[in-house]
Amino acid sequence: MAAGTRDRGRLFWRGFTVAALIVVGAGSASAAPAPADAEAQWQQLNAQALEAYRAGDYAEGMAAAQQALRLARQALGPRHPQTLTILNNLAALYDAQGRHGEAEPLYEEALQGRRGGARPPRSGDASEPQQPGCSLRRPGPLWRGGAALQGGAAGTPRRARPRHPATLGSLNNLGFLYQAQGRYGEAELLYEEALQGHREVLGPRHPDTLLSLNNLAGLYQAQGRHGEAEPLYKEALQGRREVLGPRHPDTLGSLNNLAFLYQAQGRHGEAEPLYKEGLLGTREVLRPGNQENLGSLINLAHIYQAQSRYGEAEPLYKEC
Repeated sequence: MAAGTRDRGRLFWRGFTVAALIVVGAGSASAAPAPADAEAQWQQLNAQALEAYRAGDYAEGMAAAQQALRLARQALGPRHPQTLTILNNLAALYDAQGRHGEAEPLYEEALQGRRGGARPPRSGDASEPQQPGCSLRRPGPLWRGGAALQGGAAGTPRRARPRHPATLGSLNNLGFLYQAQGRYGEAELLYEEALQGHREVLGPRHPDTLLSLNNLAGLYQAQGRHGEAEPLYKEALQGRREVLGPRHPDTLGSLNNLAFLYQAQGRHGEAEPLYKEGLLGTREVLRPGNQENLGSLINLAHIYQAQSRYGEAEPLYKEC
């Protein structure tokens, strides 16, 4: 799935892979079939949850997802892949509303089920390496993906392997939630595991691997660890240019991410051409009033203002 983000304040974009509401597919051959009427009901309810999510009607989406989850648990059991998918979707709906405390146990249950019962690692576990310099904090809904529905495809094993794409998606979802809560140490462990898994399973240039790179870079940047964030942002940008093309929205998001990192370090000369390229791209592929288009205008205007180039900044602010 493609995912991305618009960070707070529309100042810049991030390409976080995050809570993705999943379109439920047919059950796998290895899973016990559900009664046809029950299966049709929870698939219809899950589709309703997806449509309500896309429309921003979270109350309606949650009602449908909760009902779908009850039916799936009864018909399929609590650890069936489709049940875990719907569990993830309900968590994403909570997450999209900033209700992190309610989303967290659902994400954790989905991840545990996909891993086969192992709980997510916690910062401070005796068995895990300590992360120097980590302070503990889906951003809100992210640009091009935010909390989006996941896709349960046919052929999904009864219990996803530790390196199954569904498991890796759950790692990113929970990591994003931890990041939004300021729990950076816990988020970092999950993002690193997801990135390693994506590289092993999907390869270094797969869009999901590039999104994982961006997630970890964004986490580093949020902690001021700019030296660690920069090579990851660069790798994500280069990969997206090659794989998705220079005008893909995720590529434009990577341009803005790297530019914002430079801006935060006062490297205005390096940030400016990236912001300009991002603005040109968003004007070509997005509607004039689109939030990301406005974000590009504001980003470039800030760079001009920081250099006292007020004559160049003013028309961009007016255009906003």
